[in-house]
Amino acid sequence: MRLRRLLPLWMLVLGGCALIAAGQTAPSISAPAAPAAPGVYLLASSPGSVPGPLPGSAPESAPEPESWIRLDSIQPSNVKAERSTLSMLAGATQQPTLAEYIGAQAQFRTADRQPVLCVNRVETAADPVLVRLKSKKDKNVRDLDIGAVRATLMVGASLAQAGNSDVVPMNEAPRGDGCDLLQPARALPLGEYGIIFGPDDLAVYAFGVQAEPKPRPARSALP
Repeated sequence: MRLRRLLPLWMLVLGGCALIAAGQTAPSISAPAAPAAPGVYLLASSPGSVPGPLPGSAPESAPEPESWIRLDSIQPSNVKAERSTLSMLAGATQQPTLAEYIGAQAQFRTADRQPVLCVNRVETAADPVLVRLKSKKDKNVRDLDIGAVRATLMVGASLAQAGNSDVVPMNEAPRGDGCDLLQPARALPLGEYGIIFGPDDLAVYAFGVQAEPKPRPARSALP
């Protein structure tokens, strides 16, 4: 399980509202034993959906099927902020509304449309949130609408379930070995995603969902 500090009262209230809005017990999520080191991990669940780096990069080793791939957190390269009603309620003069991350695609990608993730002994007071980022290939960046994420979390899970594209509904299954398993509640469209911890921590543990690679045609034997 995650190491938690004492949560602010408003987070407890909003978290309770989200659980009520969900209104159902999350299904069990199967996965191998938790990784040894703390962090956020993506499961390579089958040979056809093994997460891998982008073409041109050189990983130290290729992931094996049924293994955990550790996701590095990335910080925004640019953040736009503006004065808003929500920021005044939160006691701040400005709140970030749009975070920009370098790279149009995440390094690690999977063809699994409902990938399993593990939050393994991450020290944070906030719950993990699965978000979708918008890729801008012409600028080689990904955008995250923090304002929309914050508004969704303030309203509760019902807005996310209604189809908000910035926050993705997911199931969570804590385990006794320190790993909280996460899985999208439904199949993800192809695109860029990430795990954040609350709307105020802008670090993103990013990954991408891509189509199954096409099998290479067999080479014909030379006469």
